[in-house]
Amino acid sequence: MRYIPPVEDIDRVIAAAKADIKDYLWTIRDTMARVGEINRLTWDDVVFEGETGYVVLYTRKKGAAA
Repeated sequence: MRYIPPVEDIDRVIAAAKADIKDYLWTIRDTMARVGEINRLTWDDVVFEGETGYVVLYTRKKGAAA
């Protein structure tokens, strides 16, 4: 079984991170996506609906929704 740190620990890491990577870390935390999935995102994968929105994540084969 893989170790999953408590949310509080993740939040502390984000708080201590440099300002230019905090949004990146928040995206990983809030989507629970793999780093590779986040790195492959494009603006076409971001959907805005009114005041909210969502991010479309894909499996390893781009195009197959996960």
